[in-house]
This record gives sequence, structure tokens and C-alpha cells, in this order.
Amino acid sequence: MDFLIIWTGAEEWGLKGSNKFCSTHFKNLSQTYDLDRSYYINIDMVGTYIGLINKTGLIRKKLNTNFNDILVATANQLNIPIEKFNKIIKPKSDYKVFKKYARRTRKKLEISCFHSDKDSKYIHSLKDTPDKCSAEILNGCLNICIQALRSIDSRMERI
Repeated sequence: MDFLIIWTGAEEWGLKGSNKFCSTHFKNLSQTYDLDRSYYINIDMVGTYIGLINKTGLIRKKLNTNFNDILVATANQLNIPIEKFNKIIKPKSDYKVFKKYARRTRKKLEISCFHSDKDSKYIHSLKDTPDKCSAEILNGCLNICIQALRSIDSRMERI
């Protein structure tokens, strides 16, 4: 299993970092990797808890086929609290750009997005203070991601 770790900037200014990355590299990614068997994790915002977007839009379409189920099962195994939630209006987040590019290449890239939606009220305000984000919660999110990917990798090895 290959891991690509990407940090993008300028999310707040029109998702420019992820748009630039995808416009420059997505064609090569889709030729190099089997995106139908690939996973994209967007850690957008982890604050006072770990939130995971489940369904979006008016018709509540699932963000992915089964990746969220794997992430939640992993969190439960690790005893790490996680909240799946539905959102009518999709948050402006980098996952949307990767989803758009995957759709263009007709790939079924499994996309997930960690987003502590209830904490959105603090962002870019005087209430946006360090106490809203703990090392324990951030580490929990990373542990969920690492363990879920290990689980997926071990299943692929058996196939």
C-alpha cells in the first residue's frame, strides 16, 4: 500500500491549494494508482471532538461507499469517540476538489472527511482558542486513520 500525505494551503481562499495540486497531479495519480481501490482522508477540522461527514446534500448522498464504516469501526475498536453526521450544505473543504477530479476520471475514489462541525462556530472568531483542540483528540484522529489503513492493507494482502 502506498501512502501519499498532502498538505494544501489556501483552503479559506477558494480551495486553491487542493485545486492546484489536483490540476497539476491528478492525471498522473489516476494513471499511477488504481483510484477505484484508493482512499482519500481529508482531516479538515478536529476540535473538541472527532466528527466525520457521513451524508451531504438535500438528498443526503453518502460521502463514500464503506470507508466511513471502516473508520467508525476502527474508532470503536480503539475506544475513541467519533460522531458521524449529515450535512445539507457541504462544508467548503478540500475533499470536494478530490471528489470532483475523481468523478472526471470516472474513478470511485473512497473519500472521507473529518470535520468537527459543532466547532465551526468558533472558527475565525475570538472564541477560536487553543483549548478547543487537544493533543489527545488530534492523536485519536490520527490513530483512527493509521489503524483503519492498516486494516485495509492487511485485507488487501489476503486477496
